[in-house]
Amino acid sequence: MKQMTETARILQNFVQTAKPYTECALLKTKGLLFKDLMTLCRIKGWLEPAKEIWKDDLFMLRVGYIDEETGALATNMPTVALCYLDILYEKKMYEEVIEEVKQLETLILQVPSFIYVLGMMSCLKLNTEKSLENATKFYNGKHREELMRISRVVHPYALLLCRKGNPALAFEIVSFACGGLGSAFGPALALS
Repeated sequence: MKQMTETARILQNFVQTAKPYTECALLKTKGLLFKDLMTLCRIKGWLEPAKEIWKDDLFMLRVGYIDEETGALATNMPTVALCYLDILYEKKMYEEVIEEVKQLETLILQVPSFIYVLGMMSCLKLNTEKSLENATKFYNGKHREELMRISRVVHPYALLLCRKGNPALAFEIVSFACGGLGSAFGPALALS
């Protein structure tokens, strides 16, 4: 892992110093190298080099993490985000996963659904009132129309609701996700 930490520092230096910072071909190269590094960290379960780069604001700016034109994650960056969050999840750092999902919600316009899958699974793993509150905010947030139909988001949320004593709402949420097979109230209960 020592060599990987050194490799991460070399990448940090390259990304932060290679100019022009916003040149498209250079950003693609930086993005590919970042994706490769994070993928390797994910495969090996190396948190420290991944976290060091992820938490470096200047690096994230210069690697072009967020596409300035669209406000979305730039090319290769959804994979980078998935790798980092998956490392945290595999290390049972569920609170950190939830905080990163919340941070991404503030940074980008369209959070990829797989980010919410990891966030919702982290909430389920914690199984606390606070995690239920976070799960509810994810589910009822600005991407609710999309998330209400994704079983990998809906099912852990419904299970968490059941564990926290609300099986009726869990049934409504799952029924709505399956095409409204439940009561006539459908998603209206989930939004209350």
